[in-house]
Amino acid sequence: MKTNRMSFTLIILFLLASLFGCNPSKNSQPKDRVVLQLKWLHQAQFAGCYVADKKGLFKLNDIEVTLIPGGPDLTAEESIDNLLKGKSHFLITGGDMFLKQRKHGAPLVAIAVIFQRNPYVYAVPKNSDIRRPQDFVGKTVMIPHDGKPQHVALLRKLGIPDKTVKLVPYKKNLHILESGEVDIGMLYRTGTALMNEAEGMELELIWLDDYGIKFYADTIVTSEKLAKERPDLVKRFLKATLDGWRYAIEHQNEAVNLVLQYDGKLSRYNELKMMKAQIPLIHIGNVKIGWMEEKIWEGMYRTLFPDDNDVKTTLNQSVSMHFLKKIYNDNN
Repeated sequence: MKTNRMSFTLIILFLLASLFGCNPSKNSQPKDRVVLQLKWLHQAQFAGCYVADKKGLFKLNDIEVTLIPGGPDLTAEESIDNLLKGKSHFLITGGDMFLKQRKHGAPLVAIAVIFQRNPYVYAVPKNSDIRRPQDFVGKTVMIPHDGKPQHVALLRKLGIPDKTVKLVPYKKNLHILESGEVDIGMLYRTGTALMNEAEGMELELIWLDDYGIKFYADTIVTSEKLAKERPDLVKRFLKATLDGWRYAIEHQNEAVNLVLQYDGKLSRYNELKMMKAQIPLIHIGNVKIGWMEEKIWEGMYRTLFPDDNDVKTTLNQSVSMHFLKKIYNDNN
């Protein structure tokens, strides 16, 4: 009788475990552990990744993820080198940086783009008479190093001679436009531009892509090796990340609460402002979240390397739509 009661109890426990997804044999299987290197310090810029982690979306895809912040002490080149050495498995970097490193022979693969619209904008005081790039002639423009290719491409496209615009190096000075030290500043819409506005400065923004200069920003990159040897892992990682971004966009306040769990010193007010400012750059309406378009990659490549005629071959080897197509076809 005692043996029968014990057997009955074990059967009940097994049925309960199965019902609630706690199958012991499944839980005993080790999850894939991956490292994601972020482009910058912890902030709302990566909200979708935090949501995927804290809401269990990575675990749902049998992945345990470690999120490593970037920052001023880690260059984009170093983060790519770490990826290729196996210190990380996935990386968020600028689309232009990805292409430059790929051009130099780095075996990288772009698998998705989060920022469809580049956050770099020209900013001028609201009371300025500058309203379009043609008004830059005879003016002083402050350009960050990684924004110069876009600036040069814009002048070339509009037929504005380089010598008619005075360039000065970037300074992280929130009052530089207000003081009149420079006439125009190329600023990150979700970063320094927001900080200027928080200081009470009213800005007029001039977007480069309104004039045909379209550069992808935050791009999810992995190594050729991982994409080839572990395609299922790459797909599961990307699916969890994109699901995280969809949730973050639909639940902005909750997403910001999760951002703060990664750095308690952040201002909730500022992070929510960043979140709201970046959503139109991520969810632009005419393409799926994470989607990539060949014509935009090709335009970027030709802008960066105007003398290279082998653009198609390079992009076919380095930009993979395979994972995005699999994910979105599975969801249909």
